[in-house]
Amino acid sequence: MKLKDKLSIEPLPISEKRFTLRMNATLFEQISIIAKEHKRSIAKEIECAIEAYVQEIMENEA
Repeated sequence: MKLKDKLSIEPLPISEKRFTLRMNATLFEQISIIAKEHKRSIAKEIECAIEAYVQEIMENEA
């Protein structure tokens, strides 16, 4: 089964999964600056970046 097929799951009901994320301090500061520019929280900026990454993978797997 291709990765794209594995990622094409039915959306779950709106819920959030919480977890701890450790990252390089410089990267965190860069994301913080970007989040402020986009008027988002750091967590939401990271979520949007991950969503874009997953979408890119799905498009490139076709």
